[in-house]
Amino acid sequence: KLDEKTKKELSKQLKGEFSENPSYDNIVKELQKHFKGLNKKHILVQGSKDKLKITATGVGSNPFRGTLLLSKM
Repeated sequence: KLDEKTKKELSKQLKGEFSENPSYDNIVKELQKHFKGLNKKHILVQGSKDKLKITATGVGSNPFRGTLLLSKM
């Protein structure tokens, strides 16, 4: 679970990904700083110019589950 300060930092670090076609590689790179072992195949991303919705699927051996909503800063 991420606190609000960490979410704000992630939003700033991912500011270039707020689009309808965000880079999974860049998103995973930033998330791996907080979730070791996270892989690109573990997440689904829906993006817009103002929001990113990152969902960890939690299937198979993936220990990550949940949804992270980020707003552009």
